[in-house]
Amino acid sequence: MSDARSLEFEFISSMAPVQAEGRVAGRPFYFRARTQRWEFTLAQNPSDDPVELGPEDVPRGAAWYRTGEVLGGPFAASYLPLDEATSIIRDCAREYISGLQP
Repeated sequence: MSDARSLEFEFISSMAPVQAEGRVAGRPFYFRARTQRWEFTLAQNPSDDPVELGPEDVPRGAAWYRTGEVLGGPFAASYLPLDEATSIIRDCAREYISGLQP
């Protein structure tokens, strides 16, 4: 990431589910890992709540969304280690910020 200040977040739940919220480039995001999947939803409008957005909001430009699977059993994502969750969040932030660059 070109500017470390572009990402700020905190974990609001550390297991079952793992959840974090914060900001990337001034826009709010919500991360959740539950059962076998993780989701990262970023609100394109800084006044929107990313918890209320999802993949269906991407086509209208309201959200930026990524998801992935966590291997290791039916509840692997619910108990995702925080260092792995942090890595996913940083990767999503990098991808989002790189898309902003001309």
